[in-house]
Amino acid sequence: MPRSQLTSRKFPTFVKFPTQTQTKNMTKELENLISLLESPIKENKDFGIILAQNYNKELKEYFGYEIELFLFLRMNLEWNSEIPIHKIEKIKIEKSILASVPTHIFLLESLTWLSFVSASFSIFPTEILQLSQLRTLCFSNSQIKVLPAKIRKLQALEILNIDVNRLQRLPKEIGDLKNLYILTLGHNQLKSLPKEIGDLRELIHLKLNNNQLKKLPKEIGNLRKLIQLELNANQLKS
Repeated sequence: MPRSQLTSRKFPTFVKFPTQTQTKNMTKELENLISLLESPIKENKDFGIILAQNYNKELKEYFGYEIELFLFLRMNLEWNSEIPIHKIEKIKIEKSILASVPTHIFLLESLTWLSFVSASFSIFPTEILQLSQLRTLCFSNSQIKVLPAKIRKLQALEILNIDVNRLQRLPKEIGDLKNLYILTLGHNQLKSLPKEIGDLRELIHLKLNNNQLKKLPKEIGNLRKLIQLELNANQLKS
């Protein structure tokens, strides 16, 4: 489809959350795009990705910014479009096609479980911090170097997995995640831990293997519920 056709064609405007009828009645052009994205033929899928990037830029004025989220779900998730977008509770994405999380992911207000495996993120997507119901968050095998201090906004979080990234430090605000009971940080570049990690009193599993830790804060002794502590392949001295 020529780029000129994308910019000249008129499309309907959607409300904040597309209804089932609106989703089914999306324009033929958009359904063709989805077919390309879901094609088993690599050349078709690659072309669809290029088209999707144009859609993200060109069609926001027609569909609203939620189109970016809609495309993201269709490209990366076996999503049953009969389920309204704002009622999706769980997303697991492996080797994401897109290099970033859509800025309107906060529209998934019922989301409790979000997992990205082998994504290409180098910066923690702060849009996720608006998902107040999130209980499980996984960013394994990515390129993240820093967790934001505002991670403390995820007060419902119970499981946090940042395995196999490039974390060099943890913010002291990690200690504000009072409901956290599993924290996995293996295969990173951590050289020290904040003393506030001792405030995670519900923690039962703490994974710190394959880092560059030389010592542990004494406050780690406050973790009375801790059952499993993984420390192998660090620089700790006995």
